[in-house]
Amino acid sequence: MKQITIKDVVREYVKSRDEIEQREADLAEELKELKKIQAAREQWMLNELKKGEQESVRTDEGTVYRSTKESIKIDDWDSFLTFVIREGAWEFLNKAANKTACLEVMGERVKGKGRPNPPPAGVSYVAFETVGVRRS
Repeated sequence: MKQITIKDVVREYVKSRDEIEQREADLAEELKELKKIQAAREQWMLNELKKGEQESVRTDEGTVYRSTKESIKIDDWDSFLTFVIREGAWEFLNKAANKTACLEVMGERVKGKGRPNPPPAGVSYVAFETVGVRRS
């Protein structure tokens, strides 16, 4: 019986990854037209609900209902930050640390020894190993 080598597993891994990517691309292309049709149906149903001034309609096939989705993004950080500071509206900011900045403060990675400097106060740092495969 042949001994399995890391070379064998890497070859099969890359082959499978390529197949997955290709199938996902094929499926995305295959679904494009169907998604376009679904979007048109959604728009038609929304227009019908609006015309009838209805929030929902129940049928034997299912219920259609109006829903509002919202999105917020910052277009001008300086203006936004000025607003937050002026109004004292700190609740508009998320509590998150910038990973890149924290890692820069902690210093360069020392192979096998983690980072030489501790993270900024109040920030925890966790590292874990994983495996990646590059094509040859």
